Amino acid sequence: MDEQMIGSEHQAPGLRLDYDFPGCRHRVRERLFDPNLIRNFNEIQGCRVACVCDRKSGRRQYVKTRFPGIPVTDDLNQVLAAEEVDVVVVATPVSTHREIALAALEAGKPGIGAQTSSVDVIWDLATHDLSISYYLWERKPAEVSAYGYRYQHPKLIDTAFIHLHFEDGSAAIHHVSWLCPQKTRRYFLAGKRGSLLFDDTREDRMLCFIDQGLDSRIGAKDDEVKELYYKPGKVSYPSLKRVQPLRAACENFLNCIRKSEKLRSDGHAGLAVVEMLEAAELSIAEGSKPIHLTD
Repeated sequence: MDEQMIGSEHQAPGLRLDYDFPGCRHRVRERLFDPNLIRNFNEIQGCRVACVCDRKSGRRQYVKTRFPGIPVTDDLNQVLAAEEVDVVVVATPVSTHREIALAALEAGKPGIGAQTSSVDVIWDLATHDLSISYYLWERKPAEVSAYGYRYQHPKLIDTAFIHLHFEDGSAAIHHVSWLCPQKTRRYFLAGKRGSLLFDDTREDRMLCFIDQGLDSRIGAKDDEVKELYYKPGKVSYPSLKRVQPLRAACENFLNCIRKSEKLRSDGHAGLAVVEMLEAAELSIAEGSKPIHLTD
């Protein structure tokens, strides 16, 4: 690819289809993840959430209060045996995905996984950033190194810098943090033909393109007499349709079932992202040592 480096900053303050959500809620800095899945699927035409499954009574009561009319249970086997449930959305800690997903497949119900439980800021926020890098490069990095800090949480990493290095010499640097009081969702991509800046928090002009500009210093010889200057490139704002990422993911999943569309974030992408997250954790545990990944 032409691009040489990407940087991201991610901070936070007709067909009837029925869905079940094992593990409906997990709290990370007072943010709710899975209720958004329930809401999005319930709002999509032709789709209905048939049941929510969670082992914790408090979580089940929360769903009953926020989503009246949606049945709740703590028995996954009962859900998988229910004829009215067509597919399953697994919204549980990553370590439990395999067991639940296999049980759903054995019951003849396809499913999609959604990572919800976060041990630290890396698994909470970097998941999205690394997914974007994998989408842009279409492959895993050759090496991952990371720096993590515990400023406010005695046990949890609340600020991290993750460096991805690819075989072609390109690189990506991601900054994630729980400390900033202002929500930040920015991605910067620099390449031979210019650079792109995407800011997901803006209402308009979310995507900014800056062309290469002029730099007379490049290639200048020692005996050459000329003015040395740098002129920034022209700035333009390509039109970009406003889309809610979670809604788009839910609709893509449904269309894979209805219309045989390709899943944008499939099992290969999910595995690659988990491997990068694990490598980042291992790098921090070993003093920010570079961790090599294999294909």
